[in-house]
Amino acid sequence: MTPSQRFGIAILLLVASTARATDPAAGAGAAPRGAGGAAAGMSYEHFIGSREGGLLNHPGVDVVVATVSGVSDKPATNADPPRVELEVHEVLRGDPKVSRARAVWRPYPHDVDYGEPEKNPRYQTWAAAAADKPRVGQKFVLAGYPPAADQPWYVSAVGRFEFAAGKREWALKIMAAAEAEAKAEAERRAAAAKARADAIAKWRAGVTADEIAAQTVAADLVVVGRLAGGSGVEVTRVLKGATRYRYVRDDINYLSVPLGERAAAMVEGTNEYVWFLSETGMTMGTSGIAYTRAGKGDGVVLADADALEAVAGALAAHPAAPPRPVVVLGVHESSGRAQAEQVADAERLRAGVEAAAGRRVAVLLSRLYSAESAAVRHVGQSIREPAAVIYAEVSPAAGGKGPTVAAISAFDVRGDPKGREVWRGKVTMDVDALTKDVRPAVQAILAPAK
Repeated sequence: MTPSQRFGIAILLLVASTARATDPAAGAGAAPRGAGGAAAGMSYEHFIGSREGGLLNHPGVDVVVATVSGVSDKPATNADPPRVELEVHEVLRGDPKVSRARAVWRPYPHDVDYGEPEKNPRYQTWAAAAADKPRVGQKFVLAGYPPAADQPWYVSAVGRFEFAAGKREWALKIMAAAEAEAKAEAERRAAAAKARADAIAKWRAGVTADEIAAQTVAADLVVVGRLAGGSGVEVTRVLKGATRYRYVRDDINYLSVPLGERAAAMVEGTNEYVWFLSETGMTMGTSGIAYTRAGKGDGVVLADADALEAVAGALAAHPAAPPRPVVVLGVHESSGRAQAEQVADAERLRAGVEAAAGRRVAVLLSRLYSAESAAVRHVGQSIREPAAVIYAEVSPAAGGKGPTVAAISAFDVRGDPKGREVWRGKVTMDVDALTKDVRPAVQAILAPAK
């Protein structure tokens, strides 16, 4: 499909709810205008029917020259279209051995693509409308998807063209152009796929076993997984460390990863990759917990046998330490300040907690939208083996120039998802002061559970 055609699809879909391009051959089977309002969707037949030749532009459909030899007597509606008998004279595309003698004269499709169509007045109007019937003896160029075994052939409403002088040649010209376009697009995609595969192979070859080993040692978490859209990764194996978010099912595990410009160009959803992740700077994201990249390099490599062997060797030489306790820093602010300001100040809070804790705990930042008790309970239920929750309520300063005070409480949630308060303080947003003032909370968290 050419760029101009893709643009055409976008425009047609945009106006689909207010205008319909109906094929003249559809007759009474066309979708009624204005029936049921304008909240409607566009099918492929709506789109392809707007082009000259309609379904002839689809290289995957059967095309024949045929005469109607019989039509069902009973009244036909769009919901129950007429059955037709055909005498096929010539197969222009498709298997000539397949019988198309029994056919269904499909109506122009309805445009209700949401909810339960059968209960929608727009659909009901369409379904009850009388369907167009061909006359016995009419000759057509007909197009429809290949019939299933022992099933009638469904002739598309945008694939019916009454025969006349030059009609066969007209159809063949449109079909040839569509097939040439499809061939060119297939060749373009094949060339692009080969170029991408070559680039990925070159990228992989540039990462040595020593570099993989170094990233493995530097990482808190090493996983194998597939890209699941955006920066989300579906984890299939954990090679080092532990994932922190608890999903409803144990066999489902997602997290969010950092992708640099080079890695983003190389990583795709069809391959498995090894991801080298750091828990420093962890944040709750839209695809689970968002980690940062560990060590030098891209933080990801193709999960081939050599890469997995390098990871295994590094872990054998440098056994992983037990996962650190997780302290969830839940920040709540309802001041209405700009999101960028709120995020920046939440990161300052995290920096203070991390400075106070050192490497003894992993700090997970979660910007919360609920009050203290609900936040603590949610964290206790959703994070794997958290040590504690530090809950911060941020308040804006007088004059609205940013917060100067954060009310902070620490809750031990080991063995009790509801949490047990172990410290309550009130500290400034200054990082140095926060580092000093929050130290008692961290010490209380790290003390043996009572």
